[in-house]
Amino acid sequence: MYSFHLREEPQFDGERIVISEQRIIKHLRAVRIKRSEEFIIFWNGLKLTCETSNPRGKSLEVKINACEKITRGQPNLILAVGALTGGKLEEVAHTVTQLGIDTLLIAHTSRAVEVIKSEAKKERIINSVYSACEVASIPFPPEVVITGGAKEIVEIADKLAPKPAHRFLFYELEEKTNVHLSNIFSSPYDGRKVFAVIGPEGGFEGLEADFFRDADFECVSLGNRILDSRAATYLAVSALSLWMDKLRNR
Repeated sequence: MYSFHLREEPQFDGERIVISEQRIIKHLRAVRIKRSEEFIIFWNGLKLTCETSNPRGKSLEVKINACEKITRGQPNLILAVGALTGGKLEEVAHTVTQLGIDTLLIAHTSRAVEVIKSEAKKERIINSVYSACEVASIPFPPEVVITGGAKEIVEIADKLAPKPAHRFLFYELEEKTNVHLSNIFSSPYDGRKVFAVIGPEGGFEGLEADFFRDADFECVSLGNRILDSRAATYLAVSALSLWMDKLRNR
């Protein structure tokens, strides 16, 4: 069943709502949903099972067949990634959202090749998150936070995932002291929050890695094959999501 996320408040009219958000209307038309075919609309903690009714010029009237109140849980998989160039960030945001992250931090680390300053750039990233939620029927989009370097990431970790949360730094330069990803999964997931940090292209500088270690981040290796930041992110998040059982439909 298709699902859509409203970002603008609709007009409620009894058992119907009127949608004026053009992004949603275009999407509904693009997937060619027929009359009486049900789809899901998520809005402000509500899961609305709907079917199309009557067009109203630039708006669309939708009939509500069922309404369910849903509650957002505490974030338990938080990901910080270094800022990447071009459309790579939008791609990463789209993919890791489908894989089950709850919060996405985009970090301006020392080797980050792009600085996210404009609201338009952040909006494109958020649009990618919403698009991924609609693909995977995820009721609550992850929060997107633009942050600074290692110090700021640790400060956020102390607020969102204080010890004894799992804190993982995916870092390859000291393989002898790193824990391999597979070793983490040798024990069942214990329910604690997970805060994962993955560097930009070129990785972290040594002083940044030391800062994370001092904040009780465990250095984790993905293996001896060199991966770019996107591939490393997808591998790490996929593995963590499977370990945490976040990909199960509930």
